[in-house]
Amino acid sequence: MRILVFLVAIAITTMVSPCLALAQGVSISRGKVKLIGFGKIDIDKTIDYWADQERASATADLNLQAELIAEICDLSEDETAKLRHAGAAVARQRLLDGRKQMRQFIFKSKLATPDEKEPVSDEVFTDVLTPFKAAEFEVGIVALQARFEEPLHARPLWKKMLQSVLSQTQFQTYANHYRDRNRMFVNASITQAITDLDAQVYLTAEQRHSIQESVQTVLDPLINMDSPSSIEQANQHVLPWFKERENLAAFLRKTQQSRLAQIDEAKNQRGVSWTK
Repeated sequence: MRILVFLVAIAITTMVSPCLALAQGVSISRGKVKLIGFGKIDIDKTIDYWADQERASATADLNLQAELIAEICDLSEDETAKLRHAGAAVARQRLLDGRKQMRQFIFKSKLATPDEKEPVSDEVFTDVLTPFKAAEFEVGIVALQARFEEPLHARPLWKKMLQSVLSQTQFQTYANHYRDRNRMFVNASITQAITDLDAQVYLTAEQRHSIQESVQTVLDPLINMDSPSSIEQANQHVLPWFKERENLAAFLRKTQQSRLAQIDEAKNQRGVSWTK
């Protein structure tokens, strides 16, 4: 009976959504594309669909970043037009490279078998897409991550384009803006870490302020225009500082340190099974 129900479900799915049955569909979400790995994949259709979605995303991001640069660097209309034109040219090249890399990745991940007339390319791509391996339970699914949503300077191709369009003074203004932006991510991460610590050991206002100043002093030299460019990246610098309890010893009372040690010990014992 279960087999019959399963077969009926497949038949209905096929009638309602043929692309699923043929594995020609793709799932797009903010620069990611997932390729379904069962059945026969329509490679050209998959790549065309990704490119259309990525073109729209890239255009939107480029327009926003061009507006930002025009405002903070006080660009003229002609300079802004030149920036948009140069950015669009780079985006077109990245889409072309992205198409080639995606085709290569589909073949190398064995989602499709290359035609004898079209051998698998060994071209190396360093500035377009980043492959993601599927989880074990996602058999037959792979994903490619595009980088259009990053700041223009975050990838070599974009940075080269910016430096060719902006004057040295304008580029320095742009760099200072992004350094301040990245410092904001670090400060947000520090604030969250202190909030979590406060919930555990009840900090005074003076303790919170002193800890924040100390962490900022240690991490400030690590902040530049390229990184940390997200909360996640900032956490990679901030959280290890807080996990090293010796860093906190100078700011906490003995009773607070003792309580923190108890909490850490309890965390380490989680998952331990006791037997007679």
